[in-house]
Amino acid sequence: MGSFLRRTLATWREVRCFRILFMTFVSFLDAAKRGLKEELDVDAEKLGLQLERLLPMHLQQFVYKSIGRMDNEFVELWKVVFDGEITVDGVEVELAEFVPSSVVQQRMAEESSSFTSWFISEMKLLMSASSA
Repeated sequence: MGSFLRRTLATWREVRCFRILFMTFVSFLDAAKRGLKEELDVDAEKLGLQLERLLPMHLQQFVYKSIGRMDNEFVELWKVVFDGEITVDGVEVELAEFVPSSVVQQRMAEESSSFTSWFISEMKLLMSASSA
């Protein structure tokens, strides 16, 4: 399997991510719940919140030509309905606000530099899946 990985995966980082994914697998649902807790102080388990998968697992791949790197990540997109107080982790989150997706799309069109390439890609996938 080692030589198979070396032939099929382009960089050491991809091999490392592959090993981490399959050796210490955490479900995407558990990771989404952990993210809610760590970044917004919302404990989905304690509050009995139900998360809904909006996009199934898919590969996000970005090439950063300026630094000669490629980033690969398997992702899923999840939704939770929550009407309560949040506490923003100032280290990981600069601002949290709740706005309709139409406003997000408008802001992306007007201020695309305010959004990460990951976010823009995920929103485009979500919008195309929603209109299908």
